[in-house]
Amino acid sequence: MIAISNYQVAISCSAFAAIILFAHWLSVYLYSTYCVPTTFFGVFISFFTAGSPVCQLINVIQNKTLEFYTTIFGSLAIAAASCIFGLFKLFANKLFPTVELKEN
Repeated sequence: MIAISNYQVAISCSAFAAIILFAHWLSVYLYSTYCVPTTFFGVFISFFTAGSPVCQLINVIQNKTLEFYTTIFGSLAIAAASCIFGLFKLFANKLFPTVELKEN
């Protein structure tokens, strides 16, 4: 059995979130630079470039990485809430130990 500490899990999750965040940032940067430039002529250029297959792929990557990132933060929130609930339960059991009744 492989023992993994909470520290290793936190580092792995943080690294995965950082990779997803970087992929999202890169796709937004590429899309805004090459597909819809922010210049005056960009309005006219984007009419031809925004519908290209490459720009559509970049946009799909942008949307999927945003979904992954949102899912990661939702999962982290649930994990944090369950950890806090577990700590409350642990402290409650130590402060108020249950009395076991024995049957005759």
